[in-house]
Amino acid sequence: ISVEETTIQAVVPVTGAHVVATITDPSGDTTSITLHEDPQNPGTYSGTFNESHEPGTYTVEYVIDGDRKSV
Repeated sequence: ISVEETTIQAVVPVTGAHVVATITDPSGDTTSITLHEDPQNPGTYSGTFNESHEPGTYTVEYVIDGDRKSV
């Protein structure tokens, strides 16, 4: 599972934010990954989750710490 191309936007892109995705697997275990901003596409954050070992529904919760800034 790839957590990619997540754009965090209000009126303008949110750049320079600290973004964490917490993934909950079907058994309820959680894994947190830090998403990194794409320097070629400000306000777009991505990361990779390689722990999808069981079938079922995975949920993702994002925590974003940043200010709205224009690019």
